[in-house]
Amino acid sequence: MQKNHYERLGVAETASAQEIKRDYDARSASINKALAEVENAKASLEKDRASCERDRNRILRIIAQPGRVEMQPPNADWAKVNIDEQAELHARKKDEATSQRETVIDTERKLKIDYQEQDGAIKTVLATLSLSDCKTTYSDFYYVYESLSNQLGIISETIRVLTTQLERLDDQKTNVVNHAFLHGKKLHRELKALTESSRVKLAANRLRLQTLDIDIPKELDDHAQERISIHVDACINSMRRAQKEEGVNEKKMREMVASSLSDREILNQIIGQNTITVRLLKVDVSQVNTKLRSWESVIKDNSGGELFISCFMLFSALMDYSRKHIDPDDTSGGGAKVMLIDNPFGAASSEHLVDALVQVANQFNIQLICLSDLSQSSITSKFALIYQLSIRPALHGGKLYLKIDGTIENGLLHHDSRLEHVSLRYEQTSLFG
Repeated sequence: MQKNHYERLGVAETASAQEIKRDYDARSASINKALAEVENAKASLEKDRASCERDRNRILRIIAQPGRVEMQPPNADWAKVNIDEQAELHARKKDEATSQRETVIDTERKLKIDYQEQDGAIKTVLATLSLSDCKTTYSDFYYVYESLSNQLGIISETIRVLTTQLERLDDQKTNVVNHAFLHGKKLHRELKALTESSRVKLAANRLRLQTLDIDIPKELDDHAQERISIHVDACINSMRRAQKEEGVNEKKMREMVASSLSDREILNQIIGQNTITVRLLKVDVSQVNTKLRSWESVIKDNSGGELFISCFMLFSALMDYSRKHIDPDDTSGGGAKVMLIDNPFGAASSEHLVDALVQVANQFNIQLICLSDLSQSSITSKFALIYQLSIRPALHGGKLYLKIDGTIENGLLHHDSRLEHVSLRYEQTSLFG
């Protein structure tokens, strides 16, 4: 009977005397009150949980994020957050992010177009980049950001190396400009010296006449080096453009450099003009009419003899000046020079022209060996030694030989004036045609 009573109460046995507190009704009321408070707290928490769940779902709908999202525990002020304001802010930021993404993708496309025909580090970076295929997630774009950051480091190092090379090229360009400027000054100085050294005295009682005049400034202006620098820059730009053209090889580039930096081009820049007037002395019977005339006038208006003498003076002055530069220490007037001329008196047989020819040859220390069939005394008297020659054919081979039939001596001869042995090979050419 007692056992059945224990089973009905759900206990194995009665409590001990120490566990019996008595006043069961009061204690039961206290416990029931506590249980009611717990139930109320539980209901309040359930209400808060439902509210948070609604806010969470609302936020997920706003950010359009499917699936379960691990959200961080809210801070103490979470309840004060205005979700509507945050939704508007989120929408604006989303639009900004979309616009920025489109801008980045458009920039990527333009960069690829700009660098598609070029080689180098930037093209290599762009070849591995494809933002249009990239997902619109933070992790994907952060990966692209990290990759570009690494590539930017490589590009920065490349820029540093290229900057050093450009500085070296600038130094080399400066050296080219300086060398070209100094060379131009040398050309200008030598042309003035050539003009001055061309003076000859055509008669004992006459002043030395300038046989050659080159119309260049007496002194260079202050902008000469600047013009050279601009010209070198233009040459570099022309070569850069030519390098992009098809069929332009190293030989063509060297020809361009040689043409752009030729003596004439450098001289044009150093004096600041593209045309140079050259005047030659015209020898006339009248001393008054013996004067400098333009090169074009000498070619067109002079007689054959006058043209020959004018050109002979020019050629003799150039030869004498060149020989002096070969051996600057030579004090004998540029050293001995020999000029072999075929029939110079055909056109220049007038006495005043022959006198001018001989005077120019003497003053420039030029020995004349002239071939002519003329025998006027006005010509033969100017030469100390005359060989009378005849042409004889060889027995075999079709060759021709000159036979000395006699000699004519006019005055005292030097020990080395006589002709000992001659073998001549030639080709026809024109110096002033």
